[in-house]
Parts: sequence; structure tokens; C-alpha cells
Amino acid sequence: MEYIQNMKRFLQPAVILLISSLVALTLVPGCGQWGETKQTTVELINKAYEQNIIDFDTRALYLTYSIYDPEALPPEYQSNVPIKSATPIILEIQRNWDRLSPATQDKISQYIQPLKKRGST
Repeated sequence: MEYIQNMKRFLQPAVILLISSLVALTLVPGCGQWGETKQTTVELINKAYEQNIIDFDTRALYLTYSIYDPEALPPEYQSNVPIKSATPIILEIQRNWDRLSPATQDKISQYIQPLKKRGST
């Protein structure tokens, strides 16, 4: 009987601490499985494109800004969550250069140059 009483005294604070920790994790965004999930700027831009909120040129321009000039982005596309690498974004824009309007190409060319065609110098 004394063993059970000692276990209750030991387990009660541990259970309270565990419950308090779980509640704290739910209140801090981005922590724990119940917290708010943050998206990267790239994910926010791609989501808007997939939902036809922005067009292809705007997506390319915003992706460029996400790398080189994040302050130029509208606030709804700005995120503090870092991306792993900018290289895939740059390569995608370069591969799709001919799909972009001349005006968008002009804006992006301040940051990214198109891929050179084979045989050109």
C-alpha cells in the first residue's frame, strides 16, 4: 500500500508537467504537432499560382524577389521560414525564360540572366 502512495506522489507532478508542456506547445505557433504550420515564401507563391490568384509571369517575378529582394513582395507572400536552396528556382526561371513576357524578362534580368542558347557566345 505504501508503494502505491509513493507512486502517486511521484507520478502526479510528472503528469502535471507533461500536460503543461503539451498545452504550451499548442499555444506557440510552429511548435509541436498542434501548432500553426508556417509556409515558405516559395510555397505561398506556388499556392497562389495553383489557385489562379497570380499568373505565370507574376509567379516568376515573385519567386525572383523571394531570393533577391524579399521586401519587394506583397506582404501576403512574405515569410520568415527559410527555403533550402534558391538554385532550383533560378534554374526554373531560366528554363522558362521564353514563356515570360518581355516586360517580366526585363524586371527579372536585373537579378537572373537567361540561359545561353547552344552555339551562341
